[in-house]
Amino acid sequence: MTLDQKYSVTIDRLNKYKKTTYLPKVVLSENTFSNNSKFGGFPYLRSEKDWETCPTCNKQMELFLQLNTNEIPEIEFKKDCVVQIFYCREDFESLSRLIETEGESKKTTCEIINPIQEKQILEWEKCIDYPHHEEHWNLDKEIDIEDEVDWLMQERSEGLCIRKDKLFGWPYWEQDERYPKNENTGENMELLFQFVSNDNLPYSFGDDGIIQLFINKEMEFTTAFNCS
Repeated sequence: MTLDQKYSVTIDRLNKYKKTTYLPKVVLSENTFSNNSKFGGFPYLRSEKDWETCPTCNKQMELFLQLNTNEIPEIEFKKDCVVQIFYCREDFESLSRLIETEGESKKTTCEIINPIQEKQILEWEKCIDYPHHEEHWNLDKEIDIEDEVDWLMQERSEGLCIRKDKLFGWPYWEQDERYPKNENTGENMELLFQFVSNDNLPYSFGDDGIIQLFINKEMEFTTAFNCS
């Protein structure tokens, strides 16, 4: 086969496993207590004591991401809630939660020095995402990408797993595939959101790593650190 024929065969096989992912479109905003979907800023609070604290240092954790469930495309979440991801940059602890929003957020004093500037998520760009090459063998043993085909995929930006902040889609693995499991069923949990170092957050997870938030059918969360 010619190179173009090999390329077409590879893309046809990968297309069986493509997923929809959404890339956030953001704008810098004032830090506010709100239920907006956003990176950084201040979280929606149900009470003045609702700001999550680090289990190690007991200080306020930074809000890294907040998703308003009324604005999440595709998946059926409970309405009028927010998904929040908190992180402690001193002790590298993370915490995720899904809480109901009732009226305006309560307010309290932010004790974090130089908190991350809020970036409000205005919309989601719909894209096609493909499984990372670490998953090819488990998905389809016929997917065996030769170097010259891989180079062409890179050149054309096609058939690749997106290494950016994204909602849904396929996880980008820096090393081996390591899906967290649903403790009740043993099934792989699904990717809800992926953070890539220094994309929308001005922060590097280890050596230019990735943090991924996974979810199961019971709406339980697990955070996984993914570094080369």
